[in-house]
Formats: sequence, C-alpha cells, structure tokens
Amino acid sequence: MQVKRSMIFVSAMAIILAGALVLPAVNSSMTSYSFEIITPAEVSAQPGTHVTVDCGVLVTGMYWLHNFDITISDLGYNYTVTPAHFQDVRILREWNPTAGVYRVPDNFTVGIDVPAGASGVYMVTLTGTEHQSWRQVTNSTYFVLRVGAAAQNATAPQLTISDILVPETVKEFEPFNLTFKIDNNAAVATAATVTVALPKEWQTDAASKTFTVPASDSVLGAFRIVPTTTAGSVSLMIEYPFKNQIINFTKVGPYLVPGENATTTTVASNQTGGLGMLGGAFAALGSFFSGAFGSTGGAFDSYLTSITIGIIVILVIVIVWLLGGIFKIMQGGRGKPESTKQCDAPGVELKAV
Repeated sequence: MQVKRSMIFVSAMAIILAGALVLPAVNSSMTSYSFEIITPAEVSAQPGTHVTVDCGVLVTGMYWLHNFDITISDLGYNYTVTPAHFQDVRILREWNPTAGVYRVPDNFTVGIDVPAGASGVYMVTLTGTEHQSWRQVTNSTYFVLRVGAAAQNATAPQLTISDILVPETVKEFEPFNLTFKIDNNAAVATAATVTVALPKEWQTDAASKTFTVPASDSVLGAFRIVPTTTAGSVSLMIEYPFKNQIINFTKVGPYLVPGENATTTTVASNQTGGLGMLGGAFAALGSFFSGAFGSTGGAFDSYLTSITIGIIVILVIVIVWLLGGIFKIMQGGRGKPESTKQCDAPGVELKAV
C-alpha cells in the first residue's frame, strides 16, 4: 500500500513539473505568428500629382498569415491600397551568393492623390491585421509624407504638449480617459505621433496615436486607460518629422495611485483531511496557471493555443483523478481485520476393549 501511495504522489508531481516546463514554451508561440510592414522612411510629393509608395508585408514568424487586411489612418487625401486584402501572406524566400537564403515581403502599393495647393508634413500610419485566427495579430508602422516646397523650406515645427488631464481619483480596473492638447506654433501643418508610457500592467486602447496638427493651431487627443493596483507616473512621448530627422520629446504626467474599489472577504472552512487537501491542490493549480499565463485584471493577456488548452484539460483530469483516489484512501482508513471461523474437529470414537 505504501508503494502504491508513493507512486501516485510521484506521478502527480511529474505531471505538474512537465506542465510547468511545457506551458511557458507553448505559451510563447505567439512569435510563430508575427510580421512587419515594410515602407520607405520618407516620401516627397508635389501638389496636384499622384504618388505611388511601394510597401510590403514581411512574415517574421514560423507560419503564413491568412485573411489579412491593410488599413491606413491619419491621411486626409484620397488614396488606394493595392491589394488591401491578402487571402494568404506567404513566407517568400530569395537567394544570392552574399546573403544566402533570406525572406522577402509580399508586396503592395499605396497610391496617394495630392490636391493642388496642398502643403505640409504628414505621418501616414499603416496597420496590418490578420483575421483568420482568434489571435488577431496586428502591427503598425508609418512613413513621413512631405508635400510641396513649403514643407522642405519651413522652419522647424514648434510642437508642445500640455493640458494632461486625468480624474482626481482612479480606481483599480476601472477605465478612465487621459486627455491632452498638442499645439503647433509653426506656419506649416505637421503630423505627430503620441506614445503613452504607463505603470506596469496598466492597459490602454492604443500604445500610440497619430494626429495631424494644422499650422498655428492645436488638436486634442485622448487615451482610454485601465489601471491596476500598481502606482506610477503617466508619460507622453511626442514624435514629429522635420526634414530628414524625427524629433521627439517626453512630457511626464501626474503620479497616480489607484484606490481600492473592492473588499476581500475571508470565508472560514470546517473541512479537514482529504477535502482540505483537495482545496489546497486546486488553489495551487489555479495560482500556477495564473502565473504561467500572466493574467491581468482577471483576463488572460497572453495568447493560448489549442495545444495549451489540451494540456490544461489533461492535467486537470489526471490530477483530479489522482487526488480523488488519495481522498478515498484517506477516508477509508484501514480495513476490518479478517475473521476466522472455528471448525470443530471430528471426535475420536473410543471403543471399549
């Protein structure tokens, strides 16, 4: 019996250890589905012309992407993307004697109709998203569009970011808006990308947003933020193009300390023995999965694959079965001692002599 119990415990520990080793590796498989959007850093155009920009989607992961769309934002001119939809984004390879075998992008073009009399500098944001899987893998980049001689000869834009406003009190896991204003004191319109830096584990509706700021004018922007229990400062970094460089600076916002919005209730339990062991095992299992997948705010923020889900199901079933057997053994205790039946030996017949 002792050997049987030892084998059960050893089997359970081996399964848990295997899960601890396998799950993080499987969970990191998001790198198998990744890509980059390839664009020129800068495009120049004259008013009243049509300009074509050559771009591409480079698969950097292990697998093709499917049902893939290209979208453009922050461009006020008429434009076309050809093709804007890919049924399959393939892993394409070429070879030369110097580099050997290397990957090349699936190409697409962006056509822009620049109106007559237009002038300015713009950041054109391109975003790619695959819709085949629940991962919805997405990535963005931008290129600088310079229109007209005025943009080339203009003095450096004088952008400032101000009026960073947040609520006086923020609560854990309760969304709030962070608003700000971008001022452009130059005589030419300029595009600016604003990136938000948050305390650890906070979430936002977008890591960065791009705005076109008219000459001698200002625009308002906002980020939707979900805080956690961590406190810290909110910083905004603004980037904008001028001639052949990207100028950036950072504005540090207020220091935020989330307040508690929920109380913790402790429930006493009178269960002991096998039930206590099962409860502790399930609690440990829950903590293990939570740590392995990095949950934030009660929702998984990492990507789970079907293999991961299968491993979870198998681990849960096997561990529940093993712990159930242990519980039965502990509750059953020792068996009743075997009883012996008394047998009457046949008597010996005595004869008189």
